Amino acid sequence: MTLWVKNFIKNNKVDDELYICASLWHDLIEDHLKNERKRIDSEAIEIKAKELKYKVTYLFDQRFIDNVFNIVKKLTKTDAQGYFDYVHQIYSGGKNLIEVASLIKNCDMIVNCQTSHVFSYVKQIKQFLKYFKKLNIDRIYLEGKKIDSIGLKLVYYSNKELSKVLYKSILNSLKRYETENQVSDEGRKVWKELALIYDKKYNGYSKITSAVTQKDIIYNPVKIFDGTISTFKEFLDPHKSKDIRKQLENKLKDEGKDYLALIGLCKLAEKFYKNPKFLVKEF
Repeated sequence: MTLWVKNFIKNNKVDDELYICASLWHDLIEDHLKNERKRIDSEAIEIKAKELKYKVTYLFDQRFIDNVFNIVKKLTKTDAQGYFDYVHQIYSGGKNLIEVASLIKNCDMIVNCQTSHVFSYVKQIKQFLKYFKKLNIDRIYLEGKKIDSIGLKLVYYSNKELSKVLYKSILNSLKRYETENQVSDEGRKVWKELALIYDKKYNGYSKITSAVTQKDIIYNPVKIFDGTISTFKEFLDPHKSKDIRKQLENKLKDEGKDYLALIGLCKLAEKFYKNPKFLVKEF
């Protein structure tokens, strides 16, 4: 992740120490908490931050240290947080710290997205949805702004790179799924044509839709893609028990809806990738 951060800032006159230290120390604190198998909550994050602060007090200016750790807190998700709430946390507080935290998170996601193939398809889809949320909230933040400051440029260009990596990752996952599950040429053609109609006729990938009943789908097959985002958001809800979330995952896998979700999300990723201003208002 830190290498990606360095790549984005190397050609810009920017306080790279802030970006690099926040990136490294975020990883350090999060890894410590995970290795100690402690519950990650605000108190645990604060304790670890104070321990690290104490060790570097005489190496850096106090204001610099405070800024680094404010960014680290933004970037460290607690166990109790839903993923969407966590992403909103990154966009709270001072503008400068928001833009540093946003770039670092985009770099983190770029790295993770490139290794998503090691997970089951349902878990990949859950990961992809996290990246969509981050792409979207970046673009809401950037909407209407003139991209003239270094901070905004770094968010903008890292967002573009994440959208490219996400699109390619979903496309590759979709191809692997079709090969592994021996999806027929006719099946591939039918579902992708329905996804195209869903996009062109119903503008389905520009809004959040609720799931429809099987009866509704029989009368209008293109509606099969309704509810893709809202359904998978449930898997990221920390207030639902793990058993219920696991049942939902198994149900989608057994019904082959993980394949349909990949098709739908691939189409959505293409829109984010090809149009840097594309966003979904309700996301």
